[in-house]
Amino acid sequence: MADRAYRSMFADKTSQSIIVSGESGAGKTETAKYVMNFLALVGKNQTSDLQEKILGTNPILEAFGNAKTLRNGNSSRFGKLVKIWFDPVQGSIQVASIVTYLLERSRVAKVNEHERNFHVFYQLCAGLGAGERDRVGLTVSCEEGQESNHVASQYHYLEQGKCITANCLDDAAAFITLRQAMDRIGIDSMEQSAIFDVVAGILHLGNITFDSKEDLHDAESVSMNTGEFAVIDMNKERNEQAMKFASELLGLDSNELKKKLVSRVMFGGRGSSYTIRFNCSQAMHARDALAKHIYRRLFDYLVSRINSSLMGEVESDVTQACQFIGILDIYGFEIMADNSFEQLCINFANEKLQQFFLCDVFKQEQEMYRREAIKWQDIEYVDNGDLLSLMESKPLGVFCILDEQCVMPKATDKSFSQKVQSAFQKHSRFLRNPRTKSLDEAFTVRHFAGDVTYSTTAFLEKNMDSLPLELENLAKSSSASLLSQLMSYDQDVSSRSRRNSLTVQEDAPAVPARSNSGRNSVSLPRFKTVASRFLQQLDALMMDLQSTKPHYIRCIKPNHVQVANMLDGSFVLSQLNCSGMVEVVQLMQKGYPTRCQYSELFTRYCELLPESMRELEPRCFVEGMLMALGVNKDEYQLGLCRVFLKAGRLDFLEQLRGRGEQASEEVLQKVLSWLRRKKMQRVCFAVRSALRLNRIVQAYRAVNKMVSFVRCLVSIRRGTNTLVNRVRAKLRSTVRLQALWRGRLARMSYAKLRSGLVKLQRWALSRVVRLRYLHTCETRRMALEQAERDRLDLLAKAAEEERLRLVVAQKEEDERMEQQWQLEEIRRNERIQKELEEEAAKQRLQQQQEEELTRRLLLEQEEREAKERLLQAQEEAEQKRKEMEEEKQRVEREIAARERESQAKLDAERRAVEEEKTRI
Repeated sequence: MADRAYRSMFADKTSQSIIVSGESGAGKTETAKYVMNFLALVGKNQTSDLQEKILGTNPILEAFGNAKTLRNGNSSRFGKLVKIWFDPVQGSIQVASIVTYLLERSRVAKVNEHERNFHVFYQLCAGLGAGERDRVGLTVSCEEGQESNHVASQYHYLEQGKCITANCLDDAAAFITLRQAMDRIGIDSMEQSAIFDVVAGILHLGNITFDSKEDLHDAESVSMNTGEFAVIDMNKERNEQAMKFASELLGLDSNELKKKLVSRVMFGGRGSSYTIRFNCSQAMHARDALAKHIYRRLFDYLVSRINSSLMGEVESDVTQACQFIGILDIYGFEIMADNSFEQLCINFANEKLQQFFLCDVFKQEQEMYRREAIKWQDIEYVDNGDLLSLMESKPLGVFCILDEQCVMPKATDKSFSQKVQSAFQKHSRFLRNPRTKSLDEAFTVRHFAGDVTYSTTAFLEKNMDSLPLELENLAKSSSASLLSQLMSYDQDVSSRSRRNSLTVQEDAPAVPARSNSGRNSVSLPRFKTVASRFLQQLDALMMDLQSTKPHYIRCIKPNHVQVANMLDGSFVLSQLNCSGMVEVVQLMQKGYPTRCQYSELFTRYCELLPESMRELEPRCFVEGMLMALGVNKDEYQLGLCRVFLKAGRLDFLEQLRGRGEQASEEVLQKVLSWLRRKKMQRVCFAVRSALRLNRIVQAYRAVNKMVSFVRCLVSIRRGTNTLVNRVRAKLRSTVRLQALWRGRLARMSYAKLRSGLVKLQRWALSRVVRLRYLHTCETRRMALEQAERDRLDLLAKAAEEERLRLVVAQKEEDERMEQQWQLEEIRRNERIQKELEEEAAKQRLQQQQEEELTRRLLLEQEEREAKERLLQAQEEAEQKRKEMEEEKQRVEREIAARERESQAKLDAERRAVEEEKTRI
């Protein structure tokens, strides 16, 4: 297939694409490697090492983008399109580029049971030397002899899958290959160390744990969940080590990192701000969001570095002057035990490719047969256009509803599931009742490869791809040059991609962080969701594929238990049926896969034959060649502009190039004899046509004689019918006069009836108008009364509130006086006690007694002054109370006066309405 694409690129002068498809674990990645190896071999450039660089991209992308799943030990968790441009003359490779699609970044923080995280984490634990491990802190609780496996099991992001090793993978050897590949594309040792520092920092970041602490109602912070908030206990050795190495390797301030992971700052009006504390679940979400964000940026950075190495300093004119071969290796169709947002995007991409395959192989093929007037009976196949409409149509597709829910303030995963259920409950591709989940948690879609139930848990979160703004700013301020470069990478890569139009990476604008409760940490007016970016990438991919001549490699998985030398026939047949390969075989068997323009064949083979055959028309030339070469008529058909041949029948024409002049003479003789036969057939056809024309002329003359005779009979008939026509005319005049008189009588009767009906209708309308007017007046009066009553109620309520406020103030004053009296009583008791003590020691402390007497006199004076102040305060309170009572009486008098005025107005209006009724 790679050789056919390579040859077709030069023969047709058009770019080619090789689409490798199949289920997960069917061998797509390995097949793409074989294709790249072949193209690198046949397009080898003696003056550059570009071929080695192209082959060196596979270990890097597999390490950072592949992982072990239940269905595949080396599953690609992203899609890629490798474009290789070739020199149109020499056929050597000029440049290459890689476009990636939808990395499964959620795998960084969450791994299903019996699966592994991305390969690079395990390779890093297994392949680093002792010194480098000590530097990045990957020697936690390790013992000699079991270091690599034991190290990987120490990290939360790796051990949650309970699958540290894979039988089919050697992590230590793969790490050596990874470093060699990085050296090959120009990533030096210092940059490699910086990259591995970021990877190790992500592992340490995942080891940070959170504990719940009771909410102490701190005045400077607010807890999002009443009763508890998350804290990082630095007394735990694991937290201390994880925070230390994560902050050092990522270049972050440890105190700021600790603070930003458990809280965020919200800004209010007039420059005010307050801190919101996370609970444990929200803190873990913030930690995982930071890890996923950094890893996704690192992956995009590596793809950009690969493209920079593959492109070099070439100009865009070079790529425009060359044709390319695109190798598409995209994730296979997946049906997991728990299918989430990633599986929905992966399966939708496979549906897109299936639709492209159907359009290219079936629709366009059969449409071409109809245009060329070829005798053909259409083959029925399953069209998935309705499913694509279900997923991406606007404004009611599944992805559009998902994006709409992401911007709603109170949307949740359940509300998204409910809206999808209500929107597509009658769709043929949509099953309302999921198999294992409730209606609020999942929905089922009928794909071309089977029914898949998608759990909507965390759909909104994954589609938003959210990172709190505080954490993003913290990462941007990193002292590690690579991490700060990664966080500002999107702007750089977007400008480069616009400049050379070769790579299309996912941009990551800042988006609000949200939880299932619908609260946003940062409110931004516009953002792009993961689904919208993914749809744009798929549209760009489809445009690239449509601009090329596609070739298809369908990988078939022999069994579902991943065992060698075992073929499950029913499983293979199911894949063939679902992928449409059975219909393709029927199409190739019944159809004409080889087709050529008459002019192309004439131009290509006319030089091999004598000049006498070059004077023929292209269609006649091609037909004569097929007859001369003895091609069976069942194996070809002649269309309007091209000839259609069965598979392999074009080899007859290719044999002319190697058979020499003798073959040309034989063909010439056969063509001449065919032309003579055809000329004789034309003469016979002309004679038969002339005889038939003669018979037609004689019949025409006989018909003309019969027509003239009939015309004579008609003229006689006209003369005899003249008298009859006059009688009929008089009769018609009488009937018409009677009809006119009856019509006049009917019109007069109708006019009288219409006049009466008009008068009745006028009276009825006037009565309806009067009733409506009276109703309007009554409604307005009632509204005015209600408004006046509401206003008076408000005034009364305000007066009552003021009275209650004064009562409360009086109570507070009484309580204060009571407290003061109690204080005075306590002081009086103390004074008596002191007097008793003084009596007991009177003789010895005569001087102190005199001083105490003076102090007592002063206290009595203060007591008198306090009593005077208390009496004055009581008098003031009594005066205020009297004023409030007078104000209340005044308000009541005013309310009564206004009620009398409104009653008078209402009576006047009522009398006016009665007068109007009487007048009407």
